[in-house]
Amino acid sequence: MLTPFRNRRILSFERFQAAQLGWPESRRDAPTSRHPARPWERALMAKTIPAELIGKTFGRLVVVSVERRNGLLYCDCQCECGNRKWINAGSLKKGVTVSCGCRMRECIGDRIRLNTTHGAAARGGTRTFHSWNHMLARCTNPNNPAYADYGGRGISVCVRWLESFANFLADMGECPTGMSIDRFPNNDGNYEPGNCRWATPKQQANNRRLRRDAHLISFYGETKHLTAWAQDSRVKSVGISPSCLESRFFHGWSAERALTEAPSRDTWRHRRPAV
Repeated sequence: MLTPFRNRRILSFERFQAAQLGWPESRRDAPTSRHPARPWERALMAKTIPAELIGKTFGRLVVVSVERRNGLLYCDCQCECGNRKWINAGSLKKGVTVSCGCRMRECIGDRIRLNTTHGAAARGGTRTFHSWNHMLARCTNPNNPAYADYGGRGISVCVRWLESFANFLADMGECPTGMSIDRFPNNDGNYEPGNCRWATPKQQANNRRLRRDAHLISFYGETKHLTAWAQDSRVKSVGISPSCLESRFFHGWSAERALTEAPSRDTWRHRRPAV
């Protein structure tokens, strides 16, 4: 509980403050920041706003107008980039705020550009970057699930591609949609320029070790596996389907007869062994 002497000191201070600001002595009639509705209240509050801030420059900001909100002073500032923003006057005077936010965005952009080598790994990475990254993993990392079929078999990546992704991109180019890297013509060779290509899933399937070593057929002076012969234009022109060709060789047909004889309506004929 306040003593009478204490109460007198508070009341005298309120009178002094009211006299300095030009407010009425009654506390009930004094203007408040929450409800400055009456014109005379706004006029009295304007006396406490430092007009010397208007026109001043703080970094990239120029003060256009000043306003008091909930007891705090705010400045309407025009930035060099063209944006306008209300900023706390204390932040302007202390140098905490020097722009509308454009300076920070520029600094972040400069930092990203300085730390970026090729940009292919950003936002999840491109298809080409993933192909290069997975190629290195399955050839150099023993913990990779595919290491036994690549690095474990002695397949390695050339030094030029190990050094940087930029070298790989310069030699191979961007990976086309729906394709992946394939070692061709030597599937047992290393990942290096001259032995790699961007291949479709069908080309990848035809170049597998099991597919290459099984059902090798020699005809027309060429040696290819059964699936490759089924895609040959000379065989397709006769009307032989892959399933028909596979069935013919399964039942012992010779290469010449299986690849040149047109299918007959009598479906039982291709099941007879070669004569």
